[in-house]
Amino acid sequence: MLAILSQNATENVALNYCQMDRAASADNVPKAGELKTGSDDLPVVLELGGFAKAQSDVSGYVLRLENLGLFEKVKLVKTNREMYLGQEAVSFRLECTLQGSQGAKP
Repeated sequence: MLAILSQNATENVALNYCQMDRAASADNVPKAGELKTGSDDLPVVLELGGFAKAQSDVSGYVLRLENLGLFEKVKLVKTNREMYLGQEAVSFRLECTLQGSQGAKP
């Protein structure tokens, strides 16, 4: 998974955070009627964070992740202008819901 994530990042995107867990935000919780009992029924979400040279680099990375077919949804949670390695950059956070992950073990 890490190799695939890094292969789809360009030289203008640097990842610095990666965590896989059950859905934490309301947007990733299954809709009414889909939710069974217990946390094992929540989808698995890959959270990614990093820096990009420009907002367009973040958007391009999101599109490449969506086109992989590994994720049901790739959601851009947050972007912010920050200094990174002495230059202004765009920090970002993504939530990627794994395809068919409801009821799967992370």
